[in-house]
Amino acid sequence: MRNFFIASLALLVLAACAATSSDGADPADQPRPDVELGDSFMIPDAQISHTPGVLFTQDRSRMLTATAGGDLVVFEASSRKLLNRIRVSEETTNAVSMEGSGKFAAWGLAKGGLVVVEVSTGKIIARQGSGTVSSVSVSPEGRRIAVARGKDLEICAFPALTPLLLLPAHAAEITNLAWSPNGRRLGSTADDGSLRIDDLTDGKACHEVKKAEPLYALAFHPAGTRVAYGGKDKQVYQYDFETRKEEVISQNQPYFITCLGYSPDGERIAVGDESCDIWLYQLEPRKLTFHNKHHNECWLNSVAWASDNEAFLFGCRPNSLQGKPTLYEPLLYAEASQSKPVAKNRLELMKAVDAQLARTTDAGQRSSLDSYKKSLASAGQPGMADFPGVDIPLATATTSLTPASSAGSAPLTGAVFTLDEPSTPQTFSVDKLPPALQKLAGEHQELLQKEVERLKAGYCVNQWKVKK
Repeated sequence: MRNFFIASLALLVLAACAATSSDGADPADQPRPDVELGDSFMIPDAQISHTPGVLFTQDRSRMLTATAGGDLVVFEASSRKLLNRIRVSEETTNAVSMEGSGKFAAWGLAKGGLVVVEVSTGKIIARQGSGTVSSVSVSPEGRRIAVARGKDLEICAFPALTPLLLLPAHAAEITNLAWSPNGRRLGSTADDGSLRIDDLTDGKACHEVKKAEPLYALAFHPAGTRVAYGGKDKQVYQYDFETRKEEVISQNQPYFITCLGYSPDGERIAVGDESCDIWLYQLEPRKLTFHNKHHNECWLNSVAWASDNEAFLFGCRPNSLQGKPTLYEPLLYAEASQSKPVAKNRLELMKAVDAQLARTTDAGQRSSLDSYKKSLASAGQPGMADFPGVDIPLATATTSLTPASSAGSAPLTGAVFTLDEPSTPQTFSVDKLPPALQKLAGEHQELLQKEVERLKAGYCVNQWKVKK
């Protein structure tokens, strides 16, 4: 009898079927992960490889993404329906930012300069024609934009791009920009490991830090009282403006930290790295609650949180190791498993398994049926169990820093990080099942594979949901 291997769906490396726990408990009885894969935003027939910019609009109605192919794509946030797809006529870069209402996007051009695009039409409404733009960031109120060109940093009116303020230059190329929630402060990181927070009321630096290696990621806490940053030393730092203390949220991670984003309520921080790994930390009490992947290999470039504090997603760009990412198979199969036709068919198959269990007395057959049912039940939700060996003891040491201090943090010890290779996809040979179930299982696998191929024809911006 021909074998069908069903767990190459998302029986593969899914949260609840990643092996029996150490106390012998049934995997299907283990708690579900704190974060689950929600329905993602699909761009059909997309010949693109990255989405460097992502944004939920302030009114929660839409999600916007900018693609490496020069598209602006607009979705209805609740239904994930594609509302508009605009092709920007000029070659763009990864330097992109969108304002909260979703009306305008600013984009650096490959041949130099900066344009502001009307999202609804794709029309270029303003342009600055000189200099390579390394980073841009639109202010929270949407009336200003910070523009980094190499070491130089400028504030312009938005969307007109009229120059307003020239800030002191960094000593090295600027890598990232972020505004405080009230728009009074601007943070910037640089390739020499420097972080600077400029007070825009007087144009002076109110806080500076210098690390030994480049910083790439930067985000303000929603209350504006803290700022998080990270980079090549693989640590995530948080500085408190009131206490003037720096702490390490996590350290000794496996890859460079490339983007950060606090949840709107300030209770969590999402972390992205250069290998497309996604990390989520709860801040009080300090705990790593989630780890997964977006793709195999790319540089996570931006984080977007919906204002409900539940949904978040990442944008990515090429990294230095691999210009084009490859699909992360567990997510692809999980997405396919959640589709309506596959989910409906799976429920019907599980009913057939239940019926067979009710009339089966043979212990061996019952064991096979139970295992198969559990693998079906767990389909569709990859979680932290996909990555065995995650162990990040969180640092609690803090270092007092005075404003505008050039001193870095004190050496921190005791944190050990180990990351095993993703677990081998678990397979389930159904040749031990009754012939009628073998046929149904084969049909289910064929349906699942068709859905996978459909998803491969488009591009997926994964949306994760924090369980409340």
